[in-house]
Amino acid sequence: MILRYIVICMWCVCCFACTKQDVIDTGISSPYYEGSVMDFLRGDHYNFGMTVEMIERAGLVDLFEGMDADCPEITFMAFKTHTVYLYLLRNDLDSVPQLSPAFCKNVVLHHVIRGKHIKQAMGYRNPEVDFTDGELPEEIGGSVFETLDGGKVLIYREKTEYGGIPDMGPEYMYSYSLTDKKYWPVATPDIQPDNGVIHALTEYYRWNYEMAEWQ
Repeated sequence: MILRYIVICMWCVCCFACTKQDVIDTGISSPYYEGSVMDFLRGDHYNFGMTVEMIERAGLVDLFEGMDADCPEITFMAFKTHTVYLYLLRNDLDSVPQLSPAFCKNVVLHHVIRGKHIKQAMGYRNPEVDFTDGELPEEIGGSVFETLDGGKVLIYREKTEYGGIPDMGPEYMYSYSLTDKKYWPVATPDIQPDNGVIHALTEYYRWNYEMAEWQ
């Protein structure tokens, strides 16, 4: 009986111990960053180390530091180190300095939009309209921007359902290059340094152009 009593007591203790949860309130993350777009990128070497190298090799540091009088504020669709590394690997290259300054400049400017454009300012896409197989229809929705190299990118928001209720779930932001005819998958939108906005793309984003195209 005593042994049985001890076993029951231990079982009760384990049940209560297993159901107890320790919650740590980490607060609300701020999208704002005190410093320039370049400062932010340099401060995250893991994600943007090679991105920074390309910006430097392209001679575009002033643009990203907010020192370009013709374009004091930018929105950067920020490709990550992983994207650069896989491009180098695919072309049998070892480092960013093996890429020409002209190529780096074109790639970087292809992902920069003039001015600050946050997620909340983007239009909603009409989910019933396809935009990937031809001309962009007027009823597509979203927001179309011109990149600094003259390309076109569609950025849009989409609502989702929650518990079977339409438009009650999380709201996501997407981007599609009308020039490249491919998605630019957004991982983290609305990082806001002093002189712009960063919409970080996922590490799975791939370029689909050759160096010879942009020399």
